[in-house]
Amino acid sequence: MTHNTYFPMMINIQHKKFLLVGGGAIAYEKFCRMKEWTPHLTIVASSFHDPLRSDLQKEIFDHYERPFTVKDLDGID
Repeated sequence: MTHNTYFPMMINIQHKKFLLVGGGAIAYEKFCRMKEWTPHLTIVASSFHDPLRSDLQKEIFDHYERPFTVKDLDGID
């Protein structure tokens, strides 16, 4: 039987740049949590789930509707 072991930790994310890859329901859940903590969030997805698309129209986050590429990691902490 395999199980995951998680280690909760606190880190300072001030001035860190994050990349969220995906545009579905799980990505939307992560986006909703992350946008409260950092303005430095870029989202890349082949397509965006309707609630995420709607929120992105109201928010100031960089977002790209296209497949992820390795270059998307440039400048990400």
